[in-house]
Amino acid sequence: MISGIPKTLRVDDQYIGERSLMQSLLGELEDNSILLLDRGFDGISSLNTIIDNNKKFVCRLRSELWSSTEVYLFTKSKSQETVVTLRNKHKEEILVRLLKYKKDRHGNWIVLATNLFSKDSYPKAELWDLYARRWDIETTYYRVKTLFKIESFHSKKINGVLQEIWSAVLVLAMNSYLLLKSWSQKMKGLLKNKKSPNFKNTTVVFQRYFVKLLFPSKKEPQSALLKRITEEIVSVILLRQFGRKNPRISKQPLSTWVGGRKNKTKNRHGRSKVRRGIYS
Repeated sequence: MISGIPKTLRVDDQYIGERSLMQSLLGELEDNSILLLDRGFDGISSLNTIIDNNKKFVCRLRSELWSSTEVYLFTKSKSQETVVTLRNKHKEEILVRLLKYKKDRHGNWIVLATNLFSKDSYPKAELWDLYARRWDIETTYYRVKTLFKIESFHSKKINGVLQEIWSAVLVLAMNSYLLLKSWSQKMKGLLKNKKSPNFKNTTVVFQRYFVKLLFPSKKEPQSALLKRITEEIVSVILLRQFGRKNPRISKQPLSTWVGGRKNKTKNRHGRSKVRRGIYS
């Protein structure tokens, strides 16, 4: 998540649930890895599987779990954190540390659950900051879909589609590596405060030097080439904002939506807009 370099990937049948795919990835992660999980992965069975595989988690609880007496009393109390035992209808239970993260747009608390119990080693403020970085995962999805067009398949066969997916992820990994490498250069005077190298510019630079990276010239050592690449990457920087501040907005006509609750408002140009994702 912090490096932006994908570690592994699962492609499976459309009827296979995300929790099952997540559990199949656990064996490829180092012990004591911390998983940052959004709502939907907070099932007690899934979280217990993470613990059984010697992993840690920081997870956002769905609003349905607020019906639990322990969670409800915690949200109504003045405490910012507590340790409780959660149970489900299957009589499964788990001991977790609950943290009040912040209030959503409706004024309700966003509650995080974790098995990192030590307040000294894992203070709540650092866990809040860590969870805020989870949005970087969504940014990676956006990059691989928008920049690398991972869903625009040319092949009509399964093996060909899989090759296109893995190729896109491989290029994403190489781009992310170059972006990460640029941070380590002795040019941090350019990267003050919350400024960061631009990923799209990294893609353009990587494309420009792709052949030279594969077949380095004797006149220019690879170390010198990497330094030149990272200098070009750092030459374009942008303001980095962790986490999403505003809801997703779609300006598509309402007729494109089927079912579900619609919220039609006006933007500053007087056009209709739909707040995508609020009621999904």
